[in-house]
Amino acid sequence: MAEKVEHILHANEKLGTEPEWNAIEVAGDELVADRYQGTPADRHDMRMLGRVQVLRVSSAIGWLLAIGWQGAIVGLSFVAGTIVQGLITLNNPNYVPQQWHGTLLVIAAVFIAVAINVFLSKTLPIAEWFILILHVVGLFAIIIPILAMAPKNSARVALLDITNSGGWSTKGTSFMIGLLTALSSMMGFDCAVHMSEEVQNASETLPKAILWGAGLNAVLGYLTVFTLCFTMTDIPALLDSPTTFPFLQLFYNVTRSNAATAIMAAIIIITLVMAVVSEVATAS
Repeated sequence: MAEKVEHILHANEKLGTEPEWNAIEVAGDELVADRYQGTPADRHDMRMLGRVQVLRVSSAIGWLLAIGWQGAIVGLSFVAGTIVQGLITLNNPNYVPQQWHGTLLVIAAVFIAVAINVFLSKTLPIAEWFILILHVVGLFAIIIPILAMAPKNSARVALLDITNSGGWSTKGTSFMIGLLTALSSMMGFDCAVHMSEEVQNASETLPKAILWGAGLNAVLGYLTVFTLCFTMTDIPALLDSPTTFPFLQLFYNVTRSNAATAIMAAIIIITLVMAVVSEVATAS
């Protein structure tokens, strides 16, 4: 390949025309692809890359994706850490949450995720099965007591009333902004794609995994949403909770037990931390 590039350079006394530069770029791309020691898919992509502008755009997209992975990892860790702070507030009314407390909890969650990926990577398949069981069984362990013990809204209030507690100009605006939180649960289905090089028969296994993940979580998500719609009877009181998490206050209002609330919240915290583990494994 190197000889091919050198031949093109010396075969043209005056460089600068479009066909000549295209020939040099194509030969150079083939040289890079040949020398680059990556996966077959990487080498194929390098051969298919065109002009320098495309390479620059690809580089920018790569950095954006890297920043996105960082944001996803830190975001999940932040939610897990602040839920822990909410539990501390519930059990100790004298506790004053500090921002640096949350930062340390975020660091702890990321450290656990990285440590598991580095030192316990061979156990990840078993851990993922455990989390899948906890995810499904734990959800029913939460919603069944709530449905059995919590006071209920009427169907009209639960399904048709829209609460604008954020002070937005219209209920429609409040509704659309509220969708942002729900949409975050639809992130991460592409994680399986990034593991394709480590999966047997990826062309069949990955689509099945993505569809099963999306379908299962859609069903569980609707169960959770309808449960909350029918059992959140005093929304202002839940929003004013000192825990800063309305669902923690709902757990306590239903069970009247700090221990039961902590157990129900622990299911959510563990699944969030394991989600960070999966994000690190996907991005690594």
